[in-house]
Amino acid sequence: MIDEAGCAVRGPARTPFRLTRLAAAFSLAVASAALHAAPDQTTVAAESAPGGLSQATGVVPADTSAVNVATPTPSSAWNQLTPWTQFHGYLRAGVGASDGHSQACFQLPGAPSKYRLGNECQIYSELEIDQTLYKFSNGMQLSAVGMASLVNDLDRTPTFDGNHGRIRLPQSYVQLTNFPGLDDMRIWFGRIYYRRNDVHMNDFYYWNPSGLGAGVENVPIGGGLKLSYALFREDYIDQPNYATRHDLQLSGVHPNPGGELQFGLSYIPARAPVLNAGGMLQDAHSGWSFTVQHVQTNLLV
Repeated sequence: MIDEAGCAVRGPARTPFRLTRLAAAFSLAVASAALHAAPDQTTVAAESAPGGLSQATGVVPADTSAVNVATPTPSSAWNQLTPWTQFHGYLRAGVGASDGHSQACFQLPGAPSKYRLGNECQIYSELEIDQTLYKFSNGMQLSAVGMASLVNDLDRTPTFDGNHGRIRLPQSYVQLTNFPGLDDMRIWFGRIYYRRNDVHMNDFYYWNPSGLGAGVENVPIGGGLKLSYALFREDYIDQPNYATRHDLQLSGVHPNPGGELQFGLSYIPARAPVLNAGGMLQDAHSGWSFTVQHVQTNLLV
């Protein structure tokens, strides 16, 4: 079993021990901050007032001539309210003690996974920067996303490198978004966390087509249905051999109130195997998989 930090989960190396101090964990979960000064909301409201009315006073200004009354455009309002650079972060760390030993995670011997709540014996962080590159006059937006993940073992100096830690770049891609009349459709290229589905309490990703590739996502095809297609060549950074993988997904099927059916097809075509420069066999695998899941919201309402 591989956890979200990309580390193999293993059982304890010693006999069970008695916990004498409460293990504590904290996380800075999905904190977002705009890296620029926010616009003056009074100025924005005044500039957006229709028909020469002042939202601050509710009366018509003394001079309403065309020379002195500025008409705001959608593009100017967009530029004021949307930050060009955004930062997102996640951090978790734990501390604990036991009789004669340091903190260790609880896991049954031979078990492929463990539960997470207060039971993660490492430092893990994901730091992401979203940078807008260009804004088109019709509202479309070109942006770049980069994410660094940092892992460090328990009881080790947090250097995040060597045998007890590392720094990775799990996401690095560019995307084109905000297509007029196409809802949340986007076109992307690069390494990306792509439409991941997991059981969060034990970090098991049962449907995770992420990797290095390109795709178009959430294309409306009518009737509320949306189609997504992606082409991948590499699943993860340290993958020893490669295969071309096609991923096709359909969403937007609502069989009941609050419920949605999602369908996915993954296909690896058969190719003639070749050896790469490192002597590893490439394109030696082929096959397909089909996934259906039902997502229900407001289950207990």
